[in-house]
Amino acid sequence: MVEIHQCPEDPLGRRFDHTAGDPLLGTVAHRPQHHLDLAETAGDGEEEEEEEEAAHTGRICRMVVEWQRVRVRPEERDRYVEKDAEIWTPALREQEGFLGKEVWLGEDGSEVVLLIRWRSREAWEGMPEELLKELEERFRREAPEWEMVECRAYEPCSAG
Repeated sequence: MVEIHQCPEDPLGRRFDHTAGDPLLGTVAHRPQHHLDLAETAGDGEEEEEEEEAAHTGRICRMVVEWQRVRVRPEERDRYVEKDAEIWTPALREQEGFLGKEVWLGEDGSEVVLLIRWRSREAWEGMPEELLKELEERFRREAPEWEMVECRAYEPCSAG
């Protein structure tokens, strides 16, 4: 299933400093902005077992959403999205705790937002450093030129 969402312009015209990195993400930067719903869940009872184990050990496992905003030349955006789907998505699907990925496209044609859902911060941070480096190098070689504008991590709110 593929859904494409256009994101409205920021009404305040805010700009973000792409040099302000997220210490949790380090230099890892990837993915584009079409909304390609690639949601996957364990479906084999594994998640329930982990939650039960966490409850018994007193550890709280909270889902984490990795949020990335990328800028590309409008004429290169589709190629960026294709390369992201070819290089990053299959590797993410193989990672324990990966729940899904969405790629959203901005209205101006130059912005891509990636939402990558992880079962827990531990799962997200557990992706092997060597694999991240390998994927990043390949993506930089094969994808069109791009700029990471912003990277953030979000956890669910218990209020609501």
